[in-house]
Amino acid sequence: MKPSSAKAKGRNFQNKVRELIMEYLGINEHDIKTAVMGESGMDIILSKSGRDTFPYAVECKKVEKINIWKCFEQACENSDDLTPLLVFSKNRSKVLVCFEFKHLLDLVNQSNGFRRLTK
Repeated sequence: MKPSSAKAKGRNFQNKVRELIMEYLGINEHDIKTAVMGESGMDIILSKSGRDTFPYAVECKKVEKINIWKCFEQACENSDDLTPLLVFSKNRSKVLVCFEFKHLLDLVNQSNGFRRLTK
């Protein structure tokens, strides 16, 4: 695949992730943007209001083969004060996510009405 095609594939995937976040969470289009390809930092850029609704540092990867560890490390490095979140997919596949297991347990606790039990 040509580098220009790979960048276009990544850009289209970032736009898809942005659209899904807006659709499912009701975030205003002015509060969420995608990074320019090659720009360092998060792939999905949120305003303060957007971060209040979706407190994640999103790293998007649309590749046929993925090194989860390397990609998640990149998400962590760019996370600032947000929870790192790797969003990834390959051709003709579902969109998947990767984040720390303890964060999943916190989400389950919150949905069950419990406060966070661990640090």
